[in-house]
Amino acid sequence: MGGKASPPPTPDYRGMAEEQAESSRIATNQQMYFNRPEIQTPFGSESWTYQPQTDPVTGEQYTTASLQSQLTPEAQEALDAQLRVQSARSGFAEGMLGRVEAGYQEDPDFDQFGNYVGLSGDPNEMREQAYGRMSSLYAPQREQDRSRLETQLSNQGIQRGSRAWENAMRSQSDAEMRQDMQIMQGSMAEAQGQLGMETTAANYANNLRQMQIAEMLQQRQTPLNELNALLTGQQVSQPQMPGFQSAGRAETTQYMEAGKAQAQHEMDIYNTEQASKDALTSGLMNMGSSAMMMCDIRVKRNLEHIGYYDDGIPCYAFQYSWGEEWFVGPVAQEVERTRPELVVEIDGIKHVDMRGLGYAH
Repeated sequence: MGGKASPPPTPDYRGMAEEQAESSRIATNQQMYFNRPEIQTPFGSESWTYQPQTDPVTGEQYTTASLQSQLTPEAQEALDAQLRVQSARSGFAEGMLGRVEAGYQEDPDFDQFGNYVGLSGDPNEMREQAYGRMSSLYAPQREQDRSRLETQLSNQGIQRGSRAWENAMRSQSDAEMRQDMQIMQGSMAEAQGQLGMETTAANYANNLRQMQIAEMLQQRQTPLNELNALLTGQQVSQPQMPGFQSAGRAETTQYMEAGKAQAQHEMDIYNTEQASKDALTSGLMNMGSSAMMMCDIRVKRNLEHIGYYDDGIPCYAFQYSWGEEWFVGPVAQEVERTRPELVVEIDGIKHVDMRGLGYAH
């Protein structure tokens, strides 16, 4: 039946990869040129130039691109003025380095402003001291009043230790207790006033110290602040050229994928034909001596008319589509028109029972 067909040749994957690489290079170059337009603005222009170069290692040729920015005379004059100002500011700032170094050569001396000022004593001790002072002031008067009362009671004939004596002395003691309460209240007010004055004085002294320290630190920091102000002032900037919509990269021709798909397609055809041949051969072998011949026009090629069978059916020399060997036989579709009983379809392919055709002449 013609033997096995030859499988498709191995695809040239290297060639396809090289073609795809070349396609990618062309697409990249196109994108590069599309994304480097010449720009014209009221401030100036931008343009690209290209120079051929040779890789000193590989010897391959490649192209380098250079961007030239050209300002208008007015914009160039403004830029030059900015550069001069910036240069002058930088030079002046450089001259201030001595002041900055002098201010930071020594550590700040905080001791010259003394220590923090606190209260001179405990508030409770202040109150006790005030109470003691006021009590000592009233002590002589108390002695005189008590002595006068005793003399008065004696003159009235009231005996020491009597009820009347005790009542009079108790009244004197109550008066002295009330006086002690007044003394205590007065001492608390005096102590509170003293505490307030000391607190005010301490706060004033501490605030003054803080201001002196802040002034000293400011004096140290001022040269550095001035230097930073000069260096971080208005910076020279080139006029910004307007942007544009970049061209997207063109898709590379997928030679590799196309080659793989073509190779797979050819392999699928080969596998289909081989499976069909195997199935037909197996079918014919199972038919034994029935003399069935595969005559379907769909599996034949290079047909040459060489005669007729007894029933007038044409006879051809031909090759099957999968081999080079020549065979002689009819076309099943032509036999089917006049002798359909001789045509049998096996696995979708038409076969002819050659015993019913007789001899070709």
